[in-house]
Amino acid sequence: FIDNFQSNFSMFHWTNETINIWSHLLGFIYFTYCQIDRNLYSLPSIGASSTDHIVISLSLFGAQMCMFLSATFHIFGCQSSQSRQKYLQLDLFGISAGILSMYITGIYTSFFCFENHLRNYLAVLLCLFLITGIVPFRKDSLDSKVIGSRIGWVHIIYTTVILFGLCPIVHWVILHGGFGNPHVVEWIPSVLIVYSLTGAAFFFYVSMFPERIRPGQFDLVGCSHQWWHLLILAAMVSWQVR
Repeated sequence: FIDNFQSNFSMFHWTNETINIWSHLLGFIYFTYCQIDRNLYSLPSIGASSTDHIVISLSLFGAQMCMFLSATFHIFGCQSSQSRQKYLQLDLFGISAGILSMYITGIYTSFFCFENHLRNYLAVLLCLFLITGIVPFRKDSLDSKVIGSRIGWVHIIYTTVILFGLCPIVHWVILHGGFGNPHVVEWIPSVLIVYSLTGAAFFFYVSMFPERIRPGQFDLVGCSHQWWHLLILAAMVSWQVR
């Protein structure tokens, strides 16, 4: 373990955490830029309402939290067992914010003309945030694993939340008359890209590929957790750009 002073400078050393730290630090900087650009320039230029500003701001704030808390965990989680546990809990809370931040803009824009559905989905989204936000801070929630695997109950909950996103997508497609609608055809590729990237990220995280088949060769570059970081960042950026 290292002290707080050493932790601050560890990000400038090339270690197995360097890519994890800087991928999400740069992600935090990017989403901070987006927060400023959207609220000061992009949204005012199209006469966006105050609700539009709130939704976009919350979405970007969730992405900022995800990136910042992730980088913080990888910088300061090496101080002690207790600090690692604390920062890991915050990291998982950030993942909740990051996942749901993508949902909020998708649901808001998809059901903007269907107010009842919009209210219902936003209520479900709030419940999901409360559940996924509380679970990491419960005792033993981080240590509970499915027998014989690296997958914990926390991972199962997050996977369920990700899969939940398919419900409003299918509902939205049906409301617009199916895949013959030009609006659906235009947006479905963006959804597929996000799910492909997050699916690939989860594959690397769970499988621990490639280091499990070539131990020691991917300690600094190319390990599964680094791919997890890069793919999650790519998914969030692709969604916000669209």
